Amino acid sequence: MRAVVEVFRRLGQTLGPLAVPVRAVLVGGAAVHVYTRSRVSADVDAIFSHRILVPGDLLAEWDDEGQRRALTFDPNFFHALALMHPDAEADALPLGVEPWPNLSLWALTPVDLAVSKLARWQSRDADDVEALGRAGLITSAALRARATEALDWYVGDPRWLKLHLDEACGLVEIASAGGGAR
Repeated sequence: MRAVVEVFRRLGQTLGPLAVPVRAVLVGGAAVHVYTRSRVSADVDAIFSHRILVPGDLLAEWDDEGQRRALTFDPNFFHALALMHPDAEADALPLGVEPWPNLSLWALTPVDLAVSKLARWQSRDADDVEALGRAGLITSAALRARATEALDWYVGDPRWLKLHLDEACGLVEIASAGGGAR
């Protein structure tokens, strides 16, 4: 988490004084780490409340139990490609961190984070949803309800998303019962 804060501190340095408060909402692996500590990510994905210019060379290095790691900002992340509930940004939770004056860090709620994983649905997405379920942060009922609401705003064919949702709900049910889903 220190590396995440450092990436945003360096971002703030490039922006200079901010006239209005800017919220950076963490999504992806960094947000999963905030809630579960089960995941280490090599990049940070975020949604900003305002348009800002993010330099392509943001980097923070840290020591992870003797292993040197680097964290970068993912310039290719575009939240419109994910399945997102229209209230996800507004419902995000503050992390109580302001790495730069008027720049605060937030994270998607655990259920919105799980919903955001459904469109891509690769093995690490399934692992993340399972970790959120194992930690007791989401239920399959809450995930299904929030994702179903989000589908009303999805552009594209929702059939794959519904299959991913069924699989995700099954993983959450098994994980929350104390079992390993895979």
